[in-house]
Amino acid sequence: MRNSQKNYKAFTLSEVMITLGILGVVIAMTLPVLMSKYRKQEVSARLKKFYTIMNQAIMMSELENGDIKYWEIEAAYTTDDGSYDYNVGGENCNKFFNRYLAKYIKYYKLTQGYSKENDDGTTSSELSKIYFFDGSTSTIKQGTCIDFGFDINGDKKPNKNGEDKFYFFICPHEKGYRLYATERFSTIGQRTINTHEKAMEACKNSRGSCSRLIQIDGWEIKKDYPYKI
Repeated sequence: MRNSQKNYKAFTLSEVMITLGILGVVIAMTLPVLMSKYRKQEVSARLKKFYTIMNQAIMMSELENGDIKYWEIEAAYTTDDGSYDYNVGGENCNKFFNRYLAKYIKYYKLTQGYSKENDDGTTSSELSKIYFFDGSTSTIKQGTCIDFGFDINGDKKPNKNGEDKFYFFICPHEKGYRLYATERFSTIGQRTINTHEKAMEACKNSRGSCSRLIQIDGWEIKKDYPYKI
């Protein structure tokens, strides 16, 4: 018998290393883009979910508590120096939430706003806060309207307006602040801020107005969004 010799083709070590190097560069370039896209989708999805849940809760509550324009909102309270009274405001916010909304929203904890003097002479203040099962939270602040500061990831960073914190409100008596007259729960902004251009300007001037821009853009964070998500 004669031994036959077969020739096998294979990559050399240097070729493998070069290929792996190229793949590493490609991944390093594309991964941040993919992560940013995923992050924007997550933020916009959670904002739309919160907006929808709150509007639905209000509509269900109206069946039991009457038209929202007749809901009772306590007068805005301030301390002697004119600043927000966290103790009175916290009590009133919790009263409002428990009376009109708690029954129609799935959440696991509600804390009451407060202000207290610390031993070192400083003051600690917290707004009332709703904790949701998906890890998001929303502060509640009493004013002429009831303001909601929705944080898509709760206490996790960056905790910055327009990045992971966005603002909404319930304003029963003031339709002029809603984007749509039929809304019960709306993003922060005057009703005249009703185009992408106007909302973009408002967002750049005040990060608290950025939720209106995202709403106008169909709950999508566009490429020209002015802040990093």
